[in-house]
Amino acid sequence: MFHTLQSAQIACASFVPPTHDSLAEKTAAPLNLEEWRTAFLIDKKTTRKKDGTSLDPDTMHSYDIVTREFLDTIKRTKPENITQRVRDKVNEIFA
Repeated sequence: MFHTLQSAQIACASFVPPTHDSLAEKTAAPLNLEEWRTAFLIDKKTTRKKDGTSLDPDTMHSYDIVTREFLDTIKRTKPENITQRVRDKVNEIFA
């Protein structure tokens, strides 16, 4: 934290706000299924339960294995490549 008004003013004066382009890069939607998987796993790792604790390691490990197995099974790289036929086949396998 700032201890004097002068140090706070110096920090404010040197602040450079992010450009629109850099924000777009950081907030861009994932482009392929591997990026979606990574985003999902990061979301789960940072998720807190109602009691404030994080998800247990076994749950995280299960998410990691199941999502990897899913991507390896469907052999697709982009969300738009998942057709109804692929969905039906995956439901057969994972049922």
